[in-house]
Amino acid sequence: MVFEFDISYNQLTVNNEAIERALGYNSRAMPTHFRDVLDDLMQESKKHLEIKGGFNLIQNNVSVIGKLKLIINHTELITENIITTQLQKIEGSALFACTLGKRFDEWCRSFDNHNDIFHHYFADAIGSEIIESAVDWLEEQINIEAEKFELNCTNRYSPGYCDWNVSDQHNLFSFFPVNFCDIEVTESALMTPIKSVSGIIGLGKNVRKKAYTCNICSMENCYLRVREFG
Repeated sequence: MVFEFDISYNQLTVNNEAIERALGYNSRAMPTHFRDVLDDLMQESKKHLEIKGGFNLIQNNVSVIGKLKLIINHTELITENIITTQLQKIEGSALFACTLGKRFDEWCRSFDNHNDIFHHYFADAIGSEIIESAVDWLEEQINIEAEKFELNCTNRYSPGYCDWNVSDQHNLFSFFPVNFCDIEVTESALMTPIKSVSGIIGLGKNVRKKAYTCNICSMENCYLRVREFG
């Protein structure tokens, strides 16, 4: 079952403190001038959002192979040990994708055109939090659908994180219609628009969300670390 949504900013819960932490202010107060810039850019960013998100909910046809990979409808995903271990008891899956849209990319690039690294840095941090908030909202929709089948959900996991190679993006997007949510995947497996997130949530009667195992992951620039733990 494939679902696709247009998502309004007003449906999201955007965490300004997470943006400040991403900008390096996790243990000290942001200067008033910087906070004013952040507030202005937050308001400006809303004019450039075209948020779309969706997922393909698949029951059954999921096999967990050892601690390295999943097979969903005969398609192999090499999720590696950290993620696969968390998905051992799944009976189904929700493959998802979400984006802020091309206009947000263009807005960020407009700062580059004027060599304005300062404002681009702030705009990029804002985009990272908004897209994660949009995926939070999308995850709630997945939870709602899963509950209809009396299934629980795991945490969400994305290619490029927890040792899951980003090259699997091509296989993941094979579960979606062409041009799903207006997202394209390049030959090098990067998504465009840039502020896009994709991934998997496991479904099953005997699964549950657990604390992310960031202590065993070596990825220091993961946005989840900043967002959740500072």
